[in-house]
Amino acid sequence: MKVLLASQSEIKVAAVRLSFQSVLCRRSANTKSSSSSSESDSKTVDDQVDVVGVKVASGVNEQPFGLDETSRGCANRMEAAMEQRKDDLRGFDYVVAIENGVFAVGEQYYDAACIMVRRLEDGAVEGEMSGVSQSIRIPKRVVDAVRKLGFDSGQTIGDVMAEEVQQRLEATSVSGDTVDAAAIDSKDPHKYLTSGWSERSTLLTNCVLTILGQLEYEQKHADQQKN
Repeated sequence: MKVLLASQSEIKVAAVRLSFQSVLCRRSANTKSSSSSSESDSKTVDDQVDVVGVKVASGVNEQPFGLDETSRGCANRMEAAMEQRKDDLRGFDYVVAIENGVFAVGEQYYDAACIMVRRLEDGAVEGEMSGVSQSIRIPKRVVDAVRKLGFDSGQTIGDVMAEEVQQRLEATSVSGDTVDAAAIDSKDPHKYLTSGWSERSTLLTNCVLTILGQLEYEQKHADQQKN
């Protein structure tokens, strides 16, 4: 199975690869009398998933704000990736686009990803499904800091949080005090905000897997209507 991804982000590539590996594992398990899989089976599934990431522009701010801008960035990535690889789309089974953004719900702010998946057949789109990942609440002070800089400044929520944590670590190292702060990956503030319990890649993987399940349901439903 070959998947075109509208990004070269290592986190997104890993999440998409794991999602499709999970799909293949489940399909394989359904065709076997035994639910257990051997190590060789696992390696075979790993080899069967090829995720090709391409660098494309989202066409929106580096830090999207609101569902409209975030979903537009996701759609722009999808179209740009397919345009970039239009001459060899026949070699791909799926195309995936992912764009994270910040949303306001009342007086609180949350980060979530808009994700779009297209299923291809001989280079043509045969199915499409979109979804939004599970959200993580972002401290208001962080969103306010990015807003002050400007959502078009190139600084993201993760960048501001990483800088904030680094400043706290430097301050405590001078005073001799300790804080419950650890190094933070600016590309994955989700892990820091959940005390290491949930990484961004996990949230993306779950959403992509859910979308693939919905795509399969839609296909089965369409096939049943034809019959």
